[in-house]
Amino acid sequence: MKNKILWPLLGVCLLLVASCQKEPQPVKVTGITVNPTSLSLTEGDSADLTATVSPSNADNQSVTWDSNDKSVATVSNGKVTALKAGSTSITVKSVDGGFTASCAVTVVAKTVDVSSVTLSKSELTLTEGESETITATVK
Repeated sequence: MKNKILWPLLGVCLLLVASCQKEPQPVKVTGITVNPTSLSLTEGDSADLTATVSPSNADNQSVTWDSNDKSVATVSNGKVTALKAGSTSITVKSVDGGFTASCAVTVVAKTVDVSSVTLSKSELTLTEGESETITATVK
C-alpha cells in the first residue's frame, strides 16, 4: 500500500518542481559602439560602418542608422555613401534602450585631372598700348 501512495506523490512533487522553474530573463542592451568613429570619403565613394551592441548576448541586436545631413552623406544598414563635400555625423541607435554612437564623416570634393588646356588664339601681335583678351579652356 505504501508504494501505491509513494509513486503518485513523487510524480506530483516532480511536476511541482518542474513548474516552479523561473522563466529566463531577457538580456537587455547596455550600450553600443560604432567602428570607425571618424571617416573621410571622396564624393561618390562609400564605406561600411560596424555597430556593436553590448552585451553580445543581448536579445534584441536591432539598430537604426541616420545621417545628420543627408545632402552630404546617406547611410543604409551601415553603408555610408558620400554625396557632396562637407561634414556630417552618422548615428547608430539600438532599438532596445535607445543607446547611440556616432561617426564623424568628412566628404571631400572629387578632383578631376586636367587632360588639356587650349587657348583662344595661338598667336598674338600687339602694338604698344594695345590689349587683347585670351581665353584658356581647361579640359
